[in-house]
Amino acid sequence: MGVQRRAGPDYAGEHAVDVRGADGTRVGSLLLCGSVLGLRGQLTPQPMVASATSDVLLWNGEIFDGVRVGRCRPSGRGSQRHRR
Repeated sequence: MGVQRRAGPDYAGEHAVDVRGADGTRVGSLLLCGSVLGLRGQLTPQPMVASATSDVLLWNGEIFDGVRVGRCRPSGRGSQRHRR
């Protein structure tokens, strides 16, 4: 029974972002939420927010072997080759 009680997320976080129009006026907001179920390795809380730029990163799944992404926009096709 002890294992079943710990089956939920190991971390849950959120980050609010204001959405602005072309003229700079606030037109809405986004609430970005992430939860992490730590199955192995080091736990990385989400969302990750860069303090210098306020860029936000959320992802689904695990990242293995440092899949290389070039400067061009990823198409998703490269990641298909690295699935296990």
